[in-house]
Amino acid sequence: WATWCGPCIRQQAPLKELEERLRGANVKFVSISLDEKENFSKWRKMIKEKELTGIHLISEEGFAGSLPRSYKVNSIPNFVLINPNGRVLSLDSYWPGDSEIYMLFEDLLNLKLL
Repeated sequence: WATWCGPCIRQQAPLKELEERLRGANVKFVSISLDEKENFSKWRKMIKEKELTGIHLISEEGFAGSLPRSYKVNSIPNFVLINPNGRVLSLDSYWPGDSEIYMLFEDLLNLKLL
């Protein structure tokens, strides 16, 4: 995600809801911003003001950073699913605002979310 990305910002509320519904499950949410280094303070301010939860990291080189390139991130928002063993399950998963994400987590975690 990035502070300048409208679709990313619109997914923040659904992401917070998903995180809340999965509280206590063996799931960690890591949000990685592709804001450039000069926008570091804007990124930190948005996390605080919007009370974003989960783990927050920044790729200070934007799309050119090693992490986005390693996971083949060409557009944002992008949601990557990785299992506890480090195996990538999806490089471009459903968005938190999509009901399919709940069905996916129900299958993966054997939970009832809907």
